Amino acid sequence: MPVPEAIQSPSPSPAASPSVTCVPELVTLPSGPSMPDECPTAIIAFEAVAARLGTLARIRIEPGTFDCADLWPGVGSPPICFGAFILAGSAMHGWASFVGTDKVAAIALRRSPIGPIPQATSFGPWVGALSAFVVPPASWVMP
Repeated sequence: MPVPEAIQSPSPSPAASPSVTCVPELVTLPSGPSMPDECPTAIIAFEAVAARLGTLARIRIEPGTFDCADLWPGVGSPPICFGAFILAGSAMHGWASFVGTDKVAAIALRRSPIGPIPQATSFGPWVGALSAFVVPPASWVMP
């Protein structure tokens, strides 16, 4: 399956709004239409969690979860696990960097489907959770 093109805002000066990249999850529903782009509402929820930690410099949000609690993908051996069943459109995750610190926030977003799971075509609001706020491993690079 091809990776959807990321939505990216221009990179402003550090005192202005953060640079935001959100990769949408393009899902076609069984009835035919595609689900609406979750990025606009995911960005708002993500920023609500991250902004409490400092002045935002950069945000990167992707569909899915931190697979097997791997907050820093590409560092070390991938964990061996089976992961969890995730309903398309119900989870996003990402990272935020901040002005004046090397710490990075790893943030997970989840939302619940409205209606029966196999037929759900809409979701409730995003709920964000801070997974970590630390200096990541030296070899990790924010995607």
